[in-house]
Amino acid sequence: MAKKSDIFDGLMESLGQAKQIAAGKKLPGARIQKYVIKPARDFRPQDIKRIRKSIEFTQEMLAKFLQVSLATVRSWEQGLSTPLGPSRRLLEGLDKCSAELISAYAKINVVRVSKKAS
Repeated sequence: MAKKSDIFDGLMESLGQAKQIAAGKKLPGARIQKYVIKPARDFRPQDIKRIRKSIEFTQEMLAKFLQVSLATVRSWEQGLSTPLGPSRRLLEGLDKCSAELISAYAKINVVRVSKKAS
């Protein structure tokens, strides 16, 4: 097991390297990854309702999933307000790849998916 001083020294060395990279110095072997993140798109009331229905959620289920109130989801679908921040990003995910997103949340026990009776 590494000593606390070895761990501290390693962290301080990494911090020094990060400062050098931030200042524009190229360090051999250093990997820098840059991401360009587009703003989340806007959603019209009909978009939200279409997404909700496509994943077979009630307004209450969508509200729980997005961690907003039922009144908020109703307000979005009536065009009285619009989603902000994280809600917009999650709605994008539900719109583009709902099965994968819901499956990922099911794996961490946020969403429970029940089998439909035939």
